[in-house]
Amino acid sequence: MQLSRFLTSRIILPTLLLVWLAVQFFLYIRHGVFTDLEAAKYIWQADYFIVHGKTDGTNYWFYLVQILLLALTKITNIGFVGAYVLQLLINVTATYFLYQLLKKLGNAQVAGLLTLCYILNIPLQTYNNYLQTESIYFSMVIFYTYRLFSFTKWGLKPLLITCSLLVVLCITRPVGMYFIPGTYLYIWLKFYKGIAVWKMLSLAGLLLAAAFVLLNFAMGLGGEWHFMHIFENRMIICGVSEFQQKIPGKPGDAHNSLAGYWHYISNNTVAFLQMGWRKTLVFFGIYRSYYSLLHNVFIVAIIYPFYIMAVAGIKTMFRQYFPVAVFSVVIIFITWLSVFFTCDDWHNRFLLSVMVFFYILSVPVCTCLFSLKNFRTIKP
Repeated sequence: MQLSRFLTSRIILPTLLLVWLAVQFFLYIRHGVFTDLEAAKYIWQADYFIVHGKTDGTNYWFYLVQILLLALTKITNIGFVGAYVLQLLINVTATYFLYQLLKKLGNAQVAGLLTLCYILNIPLQTYNNYLQTESIYFSMVIFYTYRLFSFTKWGLKPLLITCSLLVVLCITRPVGMYFIPGTYLYIWLKFYKGIAVWKMLSLAGLLLAAAFVLLNFAMGLGGEWHFMHIFENRMIICGVSEFQQKIPGKPGDAHNSLAGYWHYISNNTVAFLQMGWRKTLVFFGIYRSYYSLLHNVFIVAIIYPFYIMAVAGIKTMFRQYFPVAVFSVVIIFITWLSVFFTCDDWHNRFLLSVMVFFYILSVPVCTCLFSLKNFRTIKP
């Protein structure tokens, strides 16, 4: 019996569900429901929202989904375990949609393999146990991408759906704004290739200006958006000062804004580029000096192969699914660029947020492995 005939959705989906349940059970036994550190901030904001009907600071608008979820669990008395269960339900639903998305780009076997890798990405799945924004954000990335790629024509209804989901993405985590340029390019390439380039570039310019205004506004809110603090303390990993001595120049003289960024970069170009290179190595390198050797080996083993497969398959993706490939590459590029200009996370959550796009770009290689055919014979 051929493998492709045996590995149908009737076999694959129940198997994925069993593996997903096993992974979540293991993580629950190991971590329980984590409510400390960053999660405590959102729990406090949920309490504040219940009493005052608003968040304690404008910057928390960008984390409103998690705050509302926690507020709901408190009002309904289902507690933190209830919030954890809701995150799991959202995650398993997103996992199903990821399978369906990958199946459209490849086949059931490819979708099953890549979805299995997503489930076994333990660092990513661990965020389901943390009552902070990442679990829902990772799931929302899949929901948004699946829905965007599902449109066969463009009009008012798709526009409203896309804008609504994009807003939800942005108020789950502010990095949801990274999807705006990628979405614009995808819609252009998928539905409006015949439109005059100057018209699309003009609109892109307006959207870019609006994005800069929004980013400048967000930086003015301070708190986690105080990015100049990163340069003042020469941070590679967010929250960790790299050196006691501050970097050359006086970045502290520049206020936390886009103008302040330019002031710093123009006066400390070499230091800025050196830091950016180190952040790049940390972002894609993923290993951490404070992880054990076994931990570092594990995360390298589950992530590095997809770098290789994504690079090997990107030519085929551009040839067969050009808008999808552009969207995926742009999201990865902007996420890396944001790390280059700010800092990377302790636990790789910035990279983890875009792992789904490495899986998407790996579809041609996985298809080739299953079909044992040359890339040129792969059909969509």
